[in-house]
Amino acid sequence: MGGDSGEGGHSEGYNAESSDSNIESSVETSSNSEIDAEVTDNELDLVFEDEQYEKRETGDENSETKETGKENHDKIEDHTEKIEDGTEGEAEDGEISEKDISELPPNVQESYYRYVQDGWNGPHSDATPGTKGGGEFSNRDGDLPTVDNEGKPITYKEYDVNNKPTDGSRRDHERFVIGSDGSVYYSGDHYDSFTKIK
Repeated sequence: MGGDSGEGGHSEGYNAESSDSNIESSVETSSNSEIDAEVTDNELDLVFEDEQYEKRETGDENSETKETGKENHDKIEDHTEKIEDGTEGEAEDGEISEKDISELPPNVQESYYRYVQDGWNGPHSDATPGTKGGGEFSNRDGDLPTVDNEGKPITYKEYDVNNKPTDGSRRDHERFVIGSDGSVYYSGDHYDSFTKIK
């Protein structure tokens, strides 16, 4: 009977060890499952972040594309409007454009050819009293070239485009400016902008 008890005790001890092993194995399996779950969650987070980043990047690119398209559209509209209203080629403040004399208004063309005929020697022969022509234009703002192709200083003279009114009112804002290098400019806004006559 003593032998049977020993065998029974040995069997119970063996079963306890097996149970402990099973518990440890279950704990390890559970831990591994939790780790795998954490890894999977982290991977999902990374994938989500990548998708959000790509969306933001794509959104920025689309925004830039839309902005560029809008700028080009505005430029085309502005160019079209200038052609339609006849202001294409006219100078804005502080700028110099170029036009043939035939593209300028009739009064400018007529006055120009009168000055050319008289050699730009003062007011033209048909000028009314008080009309100015041949006075110095200082170019103090430097809007016109200051030296010619050889580096020599350019001096300028100014001429009224239109006759001074005989009713006592003041001279208007249209002027010719002639450079010592042979250049001729027209200003319709008292020197705010210039158009070089080709």
